[in-house]
Order: sequence, then C-alpha cells, then structure tokens
Amino acid sequence: MRSTNYDEMADLKELIAMLKRQREEDEKRRLEEKQEQEKRRQEDEKRRREEWDALEKRRLEEKQEEDKRKRKGGLKKRRRIKKERRSKRRSTKFKKKSALYGTKFEKKIDKKVQDLEQRIMKKATEECPGNENKIPIQDNKFYIPGHRHHKPPTFDGEVSWSTYKRQCEAAATTNGWGEQQKATELVLALQGKALQTLQNIPEEKQNDYSTVVGALELRFGSKYLSQVYQHQLKSRSQGPTETLQEFSTDIERMVRLAYPEAPAEFIKQLNVQSFIDGVKDPELQQALRLGRFKTLSEAVIYGLEFEAAKNVSRRNKVREVKVIEPANNDEEKESTHQLLKGMMALLEKLTNGDNKQASRSGRQLKCFGCGKIGHIQRNCRRR
Repeated sequence: MRSTNYDEMADLKELIAMLKRQREEDEKRRLEEKQEQEKRRQEDEKRRREEWDALEKRRLEEKQEEDKRKRKGGLKKRRRIKKERRSKRRSTKFKKKSALYGTKFEKKIDKKVQDLEQRIMKKATEECPGNENKIPIQDNKFYIPGHRHHKPPTFDGEVSWSTYKRQCEAAATTNGWGEQQKATELVLALQGKALQTLQNIPEEKQNDYSTVVGALELRFGSKYLSQVYQHQLKSRSQGPTETLQEFSTDIERMVRLAYPEAPAEFIKQLNVQSFIDGVKDPELQQALRLGRFKTLSEAVIYGLEFEAAKNVSRRNKVREVKVIEPANNDEEKESTHQLLKGMMALLEKLTNGDNKQASRSGRQLKCFGCGKIGHIQRNCRRR
C-alpha cells in the first residue's frame, strides 16, 4: 500500500516539474517575441525618422535655392531698371539738345546734300556730255547715266533682229545712254556675220546710231521681206507630227513678220484665221470655223479639248456587228444548200490533193489537232 502511494507521489512530482518547465519555456518564448517586436519597432521608427530628416533637408535646400534665385532676379531687375532710367535720362537730354540745336543741324545737313548733288551732276556731265538733262532721281536714289548697269547681249545674226533691237533699246533707256553711247555699245555687241556689216559703214558714221541700225536692218531685218513671209503664211499648214501648240507659235511668228506694222486687232484676227486654215484635221477645222474665236489662244485651247475628246471616243468606240437573219423562202434555202455543197467539194478536193502529195513524198499525213492520220490540222473537221 505504501509503495503504491509512493509511486503516485513520484509521478505527481514529475508531472508538476514538467508543467513548470513548459511554462518557463513559454514565458521565455514570449519574452523573445516581445523583444523582437520591440527591436523591429525601433528600427521602423529610426527609418521613418531618417526619411523625415531627408525630406526636411531637401525642402530646406529648395527653399534656399528659391531665395537665391529671387535675390538674383531682384538684382537683375534693379540693374535693368537703373539702365532704363539712365537711357531715359540720356534720351531726354538729347531731345532737349536737339530741340535747341535742331535747326542748325538741319541746315548743315541740307547744305551737305546739295553739295553732294552738285558734285554728282558735274561728274556725270563730264563723263557723258550728251546727258546733261537725263539724270533721273527716284525714291531719293541718284542715278549716274555715265555708269553702265545693264549690258545688252551679243548679236551674231542668228536671232531675230527686231527682238534684239528691242533688248538693246531697253538697256539704253535703263542706262540713260545718248545716241553716241548707244551706237558704241551696239558696235561692241556685234559678232560673226553681224560684225561683217561694219565693213559697209564708213568709219566716221560708226558713231551714228541710226546709220548702224539702218545697215543692220537692211542685212538682218524682216522689213523688206514681208511679201515673202505673206506667201509662206498662205501656204503654211500643220505638219503630220506637229502639235497644235507648235503650229500656233509658228503661225504667230510668221504673221508678225508678214505684217510688222499692222494694228493689233488685225493681227489677232489673222492669227486665228491662218491657224484654222492650216489645221490638218478636217473635223477640227470645221469645229474651229463654227467657234468664232477672237484670239489665237482660245482657238488652241478649244482644239486641244477637241482632240482629247476625240481620242477618248475612239478608244471607247463599240464595234457594230451585222447579224444575218435566216432565210425564209425555199429559193434562198436552195442557194444556201448549193453553196455548202460547193464548199464541201472544194474541201474534199484540197484534202485529196494533200493526200496525193503526201503519198508521193512517202510519208503519212497526221493532224496535230486531233492526232488522227489521213489529214492535216487545217483540214480537220473538229477545229
């Protein structure tokens, strides 16, 4: 009995000791967890404090930079204001002085301008004696006629003399040349065949502009060839490969050469009439005659539109197919039957002739269409 009680007491003591150890372990574990949580809390607080310090530092730096910019901008503004005030004082001072001495300055400037104009006129008169009264003054710009600004092109006799003469006179008008200067410039511009014309002009007459122009007009001008150009104009017609634009340009040139002194209205009518008479297409010519055009350009435009429309219609034209109606009476049927019999007989004759020719040559006829022997492809009935 005693031994049993002793064993139960021992087991109870052992159980109590085990419970004590387990409770101590739980308390130790809870303590460690609490310490770890405290440590994490301290670390988080430290990190937040560092971030806050960094943010405060950045804000402080930005504020310092902004203050610095403001101070710098204020300094620039003050300097600009000082500069504006200084310039304003100077301008006010200058205005007062100008108002005080303005009349004297204007008189001095006017006097200098007059002296300069007199010197320019004197120099121009010395260089070009024939131009005393040809000194144009436009837009406060002085022009010295003795100085050459536009030089006429060279003339070798290949280009139209009337066109070159207009260019030369335009350059003379622009440069303010006199008759002697115009003759000199014209003689210097001659080359090739045109230069040989000087041999027919006396040396003392080469400075006379009218004499030089007359000699060149006689040699290269179209003034004395108007009848020749009139005859060419009457017989002029559009070439087989010539376009309407090219033909109209040549007609206009020939009319101008054939009638150099005719009025403008006559020239317009003659251009249109000669163009219509020389067009090679009869349909286009008839349409142009009905148009009653006033200028050559209108006739050319209408002709180009007509040709374009005609080409489009020609491409889109539908072929007409003639349908043969079947015969109704017996006579027509009999004639058709006889015609078919004759055609069959002719075909048989041609076939026999080909067979005989093939037999003479010692080879057999073979059709390349159906593959049979005895006939050729052109006589094949399956074709």
